[in-house]
Amino acid sequence: MLLLALPGSTYIYQGEELGLQEVMDIPADQMQDPQFFRNPEIGMSRDGCRVPLPWSRTGSSFGFGTGGSHLPQPAWYGSVSVEAQDGVKGSTLELYRELMELRKKLETTEEHQWVSHFFAPGLLHFKRPNGWHSITNFGSKAAKLPEGKVVATSKPLVDGKLPANATAWLQA
Repeated sequence: MLLLALPGSTYIYQGEELGLQEVMDIPADQMQDPQFFRNPEIGMSRDGCRVPLPWSRTGSSFGFGTGGSHLPQPAWYGSVSVEAQDGVKGSTLELYRELMELRKKLETTEEHQWVSHFFAPGLLHFKRPNGWHSITNFGSKAAKLPEGKVVATSKPLVDGKLPANATAWLQA
């Protein structure tokens, strides 16, 4: 949410909108990354973030294509597939869809202004010219939000406060 609120272009990387984690247990005999083969003693590969996206809950490639995928997909992929998250309130996919729609509506000039919170350490707060505020709580305790209409949050508010490790968008 923080990145999507910043001015300028934004990029969503493969699987980010599904909340996918990098696949870290690809066997060496199934690796395809040339970097891995140039330095096999290091064991580093970029293949874990190149595993095809899961579109459906089942199938040989979770809907990516016929006949299996070129890199192994873990069994848990079905539970985070597009099919599993589509239309499910609170899912990562639906949050991204909501945020992208809001971003279009809230879009403004390519400017922002930092807002200081001397009595609330850990808050990163900026506002955009049209009254759009983005507040991220990097602190360990819930933080009071400024006045305004909350239009989106990455986690539910707790007693009207923004929990730790969460972001809120407000319209002033």
